[in-house]
Amino acid sequence: MIASVVSPGGPAARRGLAGQCLHEESIELLVIQPTPFCNLDCDYCYLPERSNKQRLSLDVLESVFAKVLESGRVGKDLTILWHAGEPLVLPVSYYEQAAEIFSRLAPASVRIGHCFQTNGVLIDDCWSRFLEQSRARVGISIDGPAFIHDRHRKTRTGQGTHADVMTGIETLQSHGIDFYVITVLTSAALDHPHEMFEFYRHSGIHRVSFNVEEIEGGHRLSSLSGERQEQRYRQFFSEFFKLMIDHPGVVSLRETERAARAILAPFRPDPPNQQARPYGIVSIDCCGGASTFSPELIGQKHPEYENFRFVDLLSQGLCDLEQNAAFQHMAGAVNEGIRRCKKACPYFSLCGGGAPANKFYESGTFDSTETLYCRLGTQIPVDTVLAELERRALSGETVPAWLTGVQAGAT
Repeated sequence: MIASVVSPGGPAARRGLAGQCLHEESIELLVIQPTPFCNLDCDYCYLPERSNKQRLSLDVLESVFAKVLESGRVGKDLTILWHAGEPLVLPVSYYEQAAEIFSRLAPASVRIGHCFQTNGVLIDDCWSRFLEQSRARVGISIDGPAFIHDRHRKTRTGQGTHADVMTGIETLQSHGIDFYVITVLTSAALDHPHEMFEFYRHSGIHRVSFNVEEIEGGHRLSSLSGERQEQRYRQFFSEFFKLMIDHPGVVSLRETERAARAILAPFRPDPPNQQARPYGIVSIDCCGGASTFSPELIGQKHPEYENFRFVDLLSQGLCDLEQNAAFQHMAGAVNEGIRRCKKACPYFSLCGGGAPANKFYESGTFDSTETLYCRLGTQIPVDTVLAELERRALSGETVPAWLTGVQAGAT
């Protein structure tokens, strides 16, 4: 099974000069964990070590980035996502020095973009100036209005965080910094599509991503599990989408844009799936260990897969992960899961086989197929958008730009 993800032959056949790999796959997203620590204690968090204050030293960061470049897998564009803990607990000066390292090591042909995924409570004028100067993308985690958000996103002393997040958002807005938000949808939100929409509209929040409450890592039960909850979710999504139709361009929703673009794109029997392709996403932990496939696996513990830490970039090259037995075992299982999805699922040409981490934590294996995450995160948005596209086709209406997000440059 591993033959489909690594080239045939021994190590020499898989490695070029100066440790370069000979595969065609390039790194599209480099997830870096500057620290596992988070200053909040959200009750649906999947990260296992969010009380660990260890940080990725700048010396280790420099060594790791050099190894990534030496692999020959970096193309013309590389996005670096600071995540897997709360990145803003480290000072601005840390990221200023990190940016200098990347600028010094990366060849002129590589364009590096930075993205920070943050809970937002530490954003102030100093951070805003840095984000503006560095042109970094910013994602803020906020779950809607306070009565929903504060049920799950709390401080370590049990206090709600909505007011602090809104202060951070207003600070970004005062500096003219564009941002998007990620909202984790739990059962508490499903009766309130109108309140959610009005919250975004009145708060000046235009770009929204819905993450469903997942079964992942240490979070072993989702409030969205069960047929009744899935029906409620479908109704919520339908009503929220109708509000978007009635108020075009007010809210840009990642899930509907992705669904519309996938439906309208030429048919692809094997659509791209970043999470299911080795090296599509490379994750670096705070000690310099590297993983691939789903970034949510970073920091997770599982002896069968060597805690998903396939290579230590302080002593090995990135390509050495291909010789790691745990990586080979996982890659074979991921491939089998994709094969089964392709054979059985009518949505395969739109999603490419789902997320390995969700398969693993919902079913216990990587070679499984449909998950709760698939049904809520892919199937329901596709069904909802497809119905609207069919209605427009029958009535002779054009597909508006806000629906696909193409003109807005949405990703």
